[in-house]
Amino acid sequence: MARDRTLVEVFRRWIMAQVVAGYQTAETHDGHVRLEGEAHVGEVNFYDLGGGSPEVVEMRITRRSDDQHVFFLHFMMDDLMRAQELFGEMADALHERASDHRTRVLLSCTCGITTTMFASKMGELSETLGLGYEVQAKPLDGALRASDAFDVVMLAPQVAHERNRMAEAHPHAVVFEIPARIFGSYDAAGAVRLLANALDGHNRAEGGSADPTELPSDLVWPGRIMVVAAVLGARQSSFEYRVFDNGETVLQGRSTKRSFDFRDIEDLLAGVRLQGVDVGRLDAIGIAVPGIIDEDAVSLLMSGVFDYDLGGHVQQAYGVPVFLDNDANAAAVGCYSTQRRYGSISYHRESFGHGGGGQGVVIDGRLHRGRKNFVGELNHLTDVIKVSGRPADLAWTEDGMYELVSRWVLINVVQNAPDAIYVDAWPVTDMERLRGELTPFVDERYLPDLLPAPDFTECTLLGELALCIQRLQRRNQGSSPGSRGTVPGLA
Repeated sequence: MARDRTLVEVFRRWIMAQVVAGYQTAETHDGHVRLEGEAHVGEVNFYDLGGGSPEVVEMRITRRSDDQHVFFLHFMMDDLMRAQELFGEMADALHERASDHRTRVLLSCTCGITTTMFASKMGELSETLGLGYEVQAKPLDGALRASDAFDVVMLAPQVAHERNRMAEAHPHAVVFEIPARIFGSYDAAGAVRLLANALDGHNRAEGGSADPTELPSDLVWPGRIMVVAAVLGARQSSFEYRVFDNGETVLQGRSTKRSFDFRDIEDLLAGVRLQGVDVGRLDAIGIAVPGIIDEDAVSLLMSGVFDYDLGGHVQQAYGVPVFLDNDANAAAVGCYSTQRRYGSISYHRESFGHGGGGQGVVIDGRLHRGRKNFVGELNHLTDVIKVSGRPADLAWTEDGMYELVSRWVLINVVQNAPDAIYVDAWPVTDMERLRGELTPFVDERYLPDLLPAPDFTECTLLGELALCIQRLQRRNQGSSPGSRGTVPGLA
């Protein structure tokens, strides 16, 4: 405990010595640290849980305009370098938000004349609707050299090929193309709708937790289970969590930060303890994450993570069963659990600008995972799929996304022939248009129902709960915890 207190004091003094432009740093009377800015407030709070445990540190950034937490996490104060690293990330987020709480948008074209008029129309409409978008226009060269921090960069069709360079020049911005039908007709309303949808699709991690879905009667466990869902965003990522006690939600929340790190899940559990839940007395912890799950290890290739023993770390720390699942698999189970119409379904999840995707498949009430849980890892096919361009480029346009999603769905149809496929892939929202992309390849009678997917995070949390219950039931029945059992009560 003495060592922990020393670490806390060293860390507190270190924070007070840091300079974050645009913020006044002060220590409060109870030993916390507060960073006051014009549009945002940062806090570093310290909590002593007693019993010899390391103190818990809470970091948060709150937007003054609506009291929304845009950065929020907890961690144990047992590693000074890790604590300094997390504060550095918080300071970067504060610096980006210091001067303005409005969403800064940059429009770019070849010369800038056309986009200047377009930007003016979008800005006027944003003011009328109270959306808070500040829209500027710059020619391509000026946009690439711009040192200002933008939240979004919208490219005119004639410079869309420069998306990769623009993304490198503005690494924290959402960068995408304005469809020709919107740009060519000076459709400012359409552009504003596109912008709003893009921000929503990319930054789900900035919103509040979804309201809990009422549980089906067969997904009630007579004890306590905690489930966690990792949600990756373009500019922020989050870990949503929920604790169920006899089927009732007794705690829910989120940890939100700019980068994605599996260690954040271990930190998140410190915050749950702070809120009165004894993690060591849970019946199980279920964690749904992107990537490939092999036993207790996770590999997320796009983040350079290979065989990280997430399950082992958490189980060793708290001594409770820990179950890991791929997020698309959990979403498929959750989606399946809330309907009775279809015997077999798939959940397709793809992010705008990504080029790949993931699929979860439930066949006759059984989650289909395959060898080493490799089913649905579509990212491994991006170099061989037959499309009109590079998937990484197609994924940044509306037409390209329809083409890509249709090919991934086609693979699913041929391999699994589900009754329905739920599609979560903005801006692919017109299921009839998507169906039209498929009919040149497959006779209409073989196509499943195509449906807009329910909320991904909500489905993932519900599905992870179902998978936890399934495994706990098997353990109680003395059977082996294989991967091919049925979803509780639904097969």
